[in-house]
Amino acid sequence: MILSPKSVRFTTPPSAITLVRDADANEAVRAAHEDGRRTGYEEATQALNLQILEQRTQIANLQENTLKAISSQFGSLIDDVRRELPALAVAVARRALAGIVLDAGQVKAVADEALAELAPGTPGVKLRLSPNDLRLVEALAGEFGQRYPGLELVGDPELHSGDCLASSQFGTIDARLAGKLENIAQALL
Repeated sequence: MILSPKSVRFTTPPSAITLVRDADANEAVRAAHEDGRRTGYEEATQALNLQILEQRTQIANLQENTLKAISSQFGSLIDDVRRELPALAVAVARRALAGIVLDAGQVKAVADEALAELAPGTPGVKLRLSPNDLRLVEALAGEFGQRYPGLELVGDPELHSGDCLASSQFGTIDARLAGKLENIAQALL
């Protein structure tokens, strides 16, 4: 609105009118503007701080729930691994040992292991090996015979390389690889 320099006439005398100079009016407007800006800034800051606090609380709750879910699933995963690992280890060992051909020293070690379960001097011991393993240790028959008089070495086509069965009047020692692997699996459970 544009004011013109015309005279103003009142029909009744004015009451409570304060004349304000332009400079004072400008200062009052500036002060009111500054007060409004400060009040708006403070209100906006409070609102943003409250919003940030609410978001932090929501994020903390999400983190807590996520960590609980992960922890629960991790425990379940560990249980699954513990349950499946022995069978997996045995399956890997079976595959690794499938078709393996032992040398004479290894076959002797397998036979020694089986015979160690019997007391030296036990009569009538029969040591059954795979036919291939039997050929490798026949040269050692004398060494075994000194500890076990009358030891009989027998080739058994049902046994695989590395398998060994030692039997006497007291029972049979099963030193087959499959049995050893099964014992390992049971021990891992």
